[in-house]
Amino acid sequence: MRNRLIAAAFAFFGGGFGLQKFYLGRVFQGVMCIIFMFTFIPAIIGLVDAVMFLSMSDDDFDMKYNYSGNRKFLQKERMELEREKLTIEKLRLQRQRIEAENELKKKMPAKAITGEQADELAAWHDLLEKGIINKSEYEEKRKIILGLD
Repeated sequence: MRNRLIAAAFAFFGGGFGLQKFYLGRVFQGVMCIIFMFTFIPAIIGLVDAVMFLSMSDDDFDMKYNYSGNRKFLQKERMELEREKLTIEKLRLQRQRIEAENELKKKMPAKAITGEQADELAAWHDLLEKGIINKSEYEEKRKIILGLD
């Protein structure tokens, strides 16, 4: 990415040779400056370019000299676009996580389980594991103990 202060320095110190033109990718204009440097016109152009670069804002310089030829996007705009994409992706993932947490909260019982309820559930679970009661009986008792009816 070209820098306006470097272009100004090339224009001021090497304007007679067209260094600023080569730096900015304007090779034909640079060659013309070399051909006509004996006339001192390129030196005058260099001084004018130096003043112009120093008085120009960075955004104006970028708009004029830092175009990327392939897709017509400025490099600066491309980086901002990538940052925005990352921000959007972070927000999407954060929303997805919050939705997943809300789903988990919906599935969990709303009130806290007391020690007595936990003991009773453990006893019924032991009966289920030993095969004394079946799964549907255990679920009925669990709902009654937890008050989920």
